[in-house]
Amino acid sequence: MIFYSIIEIFNKIIGVLILAIIARSLSAEAFAQYSIAMVVFSYFMEFSLFSFPTRNLVDYHSESDFIYNDVFASRQFVTLSLSLISFLIFNFFAFLYLDINAFPLSFVLLLGALNLDFILYGSGNGKLIVVSRFFSQLVFLGLIYLCSISVGVNENNIMFMQFFNSFALTILILIFAVEKCQLDIVRATKHMSIFKYTTEKYLTQISSQFKVFMSKIFLALIVTVELPLLLLFDNSAKDIFSVSYRFALIVLPFTIFFLNTNINSVSEKHLVSNSIFASIFSCVFVFLSPVFIFLLFGEAYVKAADNYSIFFFIIPFQAIVNYVFYFALKNDFDFVFYQKMWVLFGFYCLVFVAVVFYFGVSTDLVAAFILFKVIFSLISLKFFSLKTRIVLLIFVSLPLIVYYLVKFSTAIPYLNGMLLNVISNVR
Repeated sequence: MIFYSIIEIFNKIIGVLILAIIARSLSAEAFAQYSIAMVVFSYFMEFSLFSFPTRNLVDYHSESDFIYNDVFASRQFVTLSLSLISFLIFNFFAFLYLDINAFPLSFVLLLGALNLDFILYGSGNGKLIVVSRFFSQLVFLGLIYLCSISVGVNENNIMFMQFFNSFALTILILIFAVEKCQLDIVRATKHMSIFKYTTEKYLTQISSQFKVFMSKIFLALIVTVELPLLLLFDNSAKDIFSVSYRFALIVLPFTIFFLNTNINSVSEKHLVSNSIFASIFSCVFVFLSPVFIFLLFGEAYVKAADNYSIFFFIIPFQAIVNYVFYFALKNDFDFVFYQKMWVLFGFYCLVFVAVVFYFGVSTDLVAAFILFKVIFSLISLKFFSLKTRIVLLIFVSLPLIVYYLVKFSTAIPYLNGMLLNVISNVR
């Protein structure tokens, strides 16, 4: 188990390395477009899967032949149809709002029906997913190297690499499912080919999964909803916010890894410790953001380090959101709570668009809106005690407090400047 944990840590490090290479290979403007595309793509990916992997895992645990029955066949039909819808809408969205060729990336959405992670997890072979991720990321690095010595890495071929990375991961998991879990592809395909698909069966699967999907897509949107809304306006705030969120992904994989390795002990206590870990990491990142950004992403991003770091408080917030979803599933899942939050969330989006439309937009304004959203969201978490909610609020706000302390300080920027000079001279 220790061996696979080490590989998973390497997976996170390689992920950071890939992100740094992409940032250094693209211009700041192109990297911002890439970041926006990846955030929006994640919404459509969630829609195409419709949160079925979680439900499939539960059913596979209870019935080993689940993948050969009518329920799984009907879910695959739903997944295929939603994947096609996601593919078409995402490309239409990219055509209207993105200055980057996201068409190659959109083909990842068509791989949804081949998502077989649940077979490996359900059979106790989840460690093979860790191995699959490792080799698929090596494929990504190999493609980056080949492009760098030939045509060069740019915003167009990076999307092809993203697709091949996902495709390699899908194929590796499929191979492991066949070899280690005795998945009979011929039997499963034959059953799906003779299965009688009806509108009633389709709607049954949609309705049975709708509550879980709506709660999960809500948790996906609540962190970054300002980004797609800002695409409606001509402003630079969306670029800064999108790049900040990609930078935040440096920390997020490690907090998610902490969560996944302690999934059997999901509790308020572990939520607080996870949030403190993310908050402290974020504060250090804010404190030394020019140095970290220079080392990882290059000189082109250093001048805007202050603009990026104002949004780093979303790191502990995202960590909390991930934890809340696990906590809600493990304990008393209350869809009524999410229904009320959807109403308030919709009102928040309307107010945000109205304010931006009439008064213009700035990074401080966007940060203020996000902070209000974070405060309200945390206070509304009825799953946890008031004491826990207050502690969470303090630690989520801490990186923003550190940001303003750094901004109005003279000593800290001077220290960062000295460190940058030392690093530049050493290089």
